[in-house]
Order: sequence, then C-alpha cells, then structure tokens
Amino acid sequence: DRRARARDPVDASQGDGVRARLARLVSSVDVTASGQPLPYVALEHLEGGMGRLGTSELQERLPEPAGMVEVLQGDVLFGKLRPYLAKSWLVDRRALCSSELIAMRARPGVEPRWLSYLVQSRPFVEWGVATSDGTKMPRTSWEKLGRYELDLPSAEEQRAIADYLDTETTRIDVLVAARRRMLALIDERLDGEVTRVLTRSLWPVAPLKWLTRVT
Repeated sequence: DRRARARDPVDASQGDGVRARLARLVSSVDVTASGQPLPYVALEHLEGGMGRLGTSELQERLPEPAGMVEVLQGDVLFGKLRPYLAKSWLVDRRALCSSELIAMRARPGVEPRWLSYLVQSRPFVEWGVATSDGTKMPRTSWEKLGRYELDLPSAEEQRAIADYLDTETTRIDVLVAARRRMLALIDERLDGEVTRVLTRSLWPVAPLKWLTRVT
C-alpha cells in the first residue's frame, strides 16, 4: 500500500538522494514524563533562529500529567507556535519540554546534529509557516511537519555536513563575541572621554539655572 510505505522508516544507509518525508526519518516523542524533577525547557527558553538555548540555566520542575514530554540527549525540539521564529534546540541533557515544542528523535542512520541544522534551514521553517493555522498565534503540528520532503544524504555525508556547520558556527560565534567586546570597549572609552571633557577644570563652573530656561 502506497500510504503505508510513505509512513515506513527509511534506512539512511541506502545512500545519497533518497527522497523521503521527515516522518520516515524521525519519530515524534510523546512519552509521558517520569515522576522525578528534571530541567524544564519551554518556547521562551529558546533563541530564535539560532538553534540554541537563550538562557544559561534551566529550572527543574516536576512533570505534569499533561503538557510535558520527557526528552533525551540527541532529541531535537522545534517550536510549533509561531514557527517563523525558528526556535529549535539539539537537546544536550535529559529534560522536560513544553507541549508548545515538537520533540523529534532521529531514527537509526539519521545524525541528530544534521537533523538539528535541517530544522533551522529556511525551507523547513517556511514549510512550518505554510502549514500553520491561525493568524495572531499561528501554530503548526507534527502531522504537518512530518510531511516535509527532502533528499536524504547518506549517514556519512550527514556527519560531514554537521561537522562543517559545527566548525563554522563556532567560528562565527567567536567573531561575534569579539565584536561585542570591541563595541563595549568603545562605549566605555566614549563615556570616559565625555566625562573627562565635561569635568575639566578649565571650563567655568556655573549653576545649571544660569544655562537653562524653564518654559
């Protein structure tokens, strides 16, 4: 049956160019959380378009009967609410996640790091936007995201792509951090220069009321 085959997992070892829907490459994680407290990640904890957390710490929470999913290291999260924000994260620890995040687990032969870059890509984000319902708070779903089609690279090529993008991302992050430090130093020097000039003893000192007029 053609529909059944379209839902069957794909063996990534088949080689390059296998055309498949996302749902055949990953599974949706919907496991009810266990009873122990775990770090909790919600949509607001993710940095849009960056594929990472926007906070240095996640608070631990006890799982709730509904609205939470337990995820593992290597799972990939994608925000289904307002998908144009492109919020995603490659999970690096056992955690709980909000129901506003779609949790995906790579099937054998699919590199999780490659998957995390895939969900950050413009075509995927545009698919999420196109499949959203609602205007003020558009929302997509796993059923719709799972129909996203792509040409699957081999497992070896997936790792090579992920290695390259990891290296480039680290290099760019270092450059951005250096630029921020430089701008901070410029601001600090400018503030110091303004203070020095305005407080020089060569300038005459006068009450502010002599220099201004109240209207």
